Amino acid sequence: MGNTITLRLGDALYNAGLVGFIRVCDISNLKYVPKEDHLTFNQDILKNFTQNYLDALIKIYGHETIYKEIVKKYEMIQDLYEQKRDYIKSMEDLIKYISGSTGKMERASYKAAYSIIKERGEQYDFISELKKIKKEKEQEQQYEKLSRLLKHMRKYEDVFILKDITYTKIDKFWGNVAFLNSQNNKSEFFNAYEKTFTYPAVSLESDEKSKKNINCCQCETPMKKSQGSGLSWINDLGIDINRKQSNYWEFNVDTYLCPVCYLVYSCMPLGFHMKGTAGVFVNDNESVEQLITLNRGMESEREQQVNESNLLYQVINQFIQENKILASKYQVNNIQVIRREDNRYSVNILSKNILSRIRKNKEQLEKLYRISFPISEGKNTIYLNIYREVIDRILSGKNLYDLMYEIIYEAAKEHKKIFFVQHIVMIQGGTDKKGEIRMNTMKNAGQALRTMMDEEKIRGLSFRLLNCLKTQNQHDFLDTVLRQYIGLNRPLPEAFMYISKENDKFLDAGYAFLVGLNSGNSDRNNQSEGENK
Repeated sequence: MGNTITLRLGDALYNAGLVGFIRVCDISNLKYVPKEDHLTFNQDILKNFTQNYLDALIKIYGHETIYKEIVKKYEMIQDLYEQKRDYIKSMEDLIKYISGSTGKMERASYKAAYSIIKERGEQYDFISELKKIKKEKEQEQQYEKLSRLLKHMRKYEDVFILKDITYTKIDKFWGNVAFLNSQNNKSEFFNAYEKTFTYPAVSLESDEKSKKNINCCQCETPMKKSQGSGLSWINDLGIDINRKQSNYWEFNVDTYLCPVCYLVYSCMPLGFHMKGTAGVFVNDNESVEQLITLNRGMESEREQQVNESNLLYQVINQFIQENKILASKYQVNNIQVIRREDNRYSVNILSKNILSRIRKNKEQLEKLYRISFPISEGKNTIYLNIYREVIDRILSGKNLYDLMYEIIYEAAKEHKKIFFVQHIVMIQGGTDKKGEIRMNTMKNAGQALRTMMDEEKIRGLSFRLLNCLKTQNQHDFLDTVLRQYIGLNRPLPEAFMYISKENDKFLDAGYAFLVGLNSGNSDRNNQSEGENK
């Protein structure tokens, strides 16, 4: 019977590792007991942890690997072939996808996979067969050779899947150890992980404390110095304690991990919820059960068509819709959301006010969800993910004026319709019923003025008004608008009474007016103003 091990909540990345560890346990039916701010389990559950860990990776992330994409493409070709329909174009596309200098099956990671497969006794030469398939001129023979390739791939799908997961998920969090060590690149995943993580954790003993002169920096377990590991293998976290000890007081290193915590950190990729190479984790130090519940609520999102840029919204949406009870618990406590993207971490704090603002503007945000707006930068064009731009500003506690300025300026310059910006205006200025009425009235005034002017005059007026809003010059804004109405022999609408001395109300009303001025008269214009993605 093994020892009872206790692991306590710690920093955000360690907590992500704990959630990943728990996910492995749940998938493999391993017993653990969550208790307030810690969990306990018997050391014996670690004996088969390597296989449990690899199984969990395949179960959770296997469906979005390149291997699965190759199999999917082949099965479509197979169906066409069996139905005696034209399969040639699809087959050519797949061969191009997998072979050649940029082919998916000729990447360095797959070449390492072939070495692992060869060590298992397989005689089939993937590299040479790929070349034969590409050179084959007779289409029936090409199909047969492609079928044999897929047959052999399926025999070793665990190797291909794990190679894909390693370089799209795992190496975003840690590296240079186990199967990510360059010397172990062609070794079996099981052997590399077992030697690095599982065996030391299983072998850790709790007796002979007198011989143990250091403590784990996470769980304070006493251990021998030779059993401890540094943090440098974790991306963006530690330094190499074997090469640089000057960062520590009197060169006394005190950031050693015990083998069990070392193993826990290796589970971080399973603690984060990932799409592509981006990941997100919700941190909570109140209790292990709440930490599990918060992150388990996102598991259903894995099956949805979510792109990387909108991954954070899935967390936010969880608090707005699926976990209303949980959301109500956080009337005082803030929620820490950790994002891993573009090989760096970023942290957002979802306070009570931020969650309330997002919840209140749920309908407006949903209408922006798939809008992408083109911005010209010289000869290049970049596409703003409008939803993400708005969410990022809300999470950072910023207003939306700079975003509205950029979009309206581009619309005036390139004669683009921007009816969707009315939703941004409402999020910024429609804070209550009175605010909504004010924003709609100003927008309608802008639309009405648009019908009295040609495009070039609308463009010139928009630039002048934008400059007034950017410099927050209320007097010049009203003077410019008044001159325009006088020139058209029209009275100034009562809506401009909303341009009050309060600066934020002036900006809200001013941008609402410009949205109307640069938009059509119905939501149907939304189809041509940006790209729905």
